[in-house]
Amino acid sequence: MAKVLGGDGVVSVDSLWLLFDNTPMRLLATLVNAIVIAIIFSNVIEGSLVEGWLLSMLAVMAYRYVLFLKFKQNNDVEYLDKKWIVLYVIGLLSTSFVWAMSVPLFFPQSALSDQLLLSFVLGGMVAGSPTVSSYHFYMYAIYNIPILFVLMIYVFMSGNYYFGWMVILFMMISL
Repeated sequence: MAKVLGGDGVVSVDSLWLLFDNTPMRLLATLVNAIVIAIIFSNVIEGSLVEGWLLSMLAVMAYRYVLFLKFKQNNDVEYLDKKWIVLYVIGLLSTSFVWAMSVPLFFPQSALSDQLLLSFVLGGMVAGSPTVSSYHFYMYAIYNIPILFVLMIYVFMSGNYYFGWMVILFMMISL
């Protein structure tokens, strides 16, 4: 089995293929949840903020889909290089950061019920992540930690300490 990153086999070619094979499922979940969030928060938050956030998410998704297509066209599995894992991580981090940005954009300006809904969707995205990347801890952590960390900060800043500790507990259990 050829290794793509690191002599200790951090990411193997087979593992990289699995990560890319799961990209369409991840993108579909992201699209559905992003549209739901945009629809719900467009009634609460200024429209240009919601539209800008949704366009950012769509741009990241387009990048990841094009990357997926280019990777699939690469049939020479034995000679994959580090660029594929770096490009994959860039897409994963970008998605994570756009999700994390939903918290400072939408959380402070919304009612408790909307905050709980946003937290539930973010938690669902994090909880769903193991189905497509749990066999690769680094990818799982790269995606989940920024989302949950930003949510945790805003929950504590809002004064809801019990919920903040629940986010910390969820983060620890999910990792």
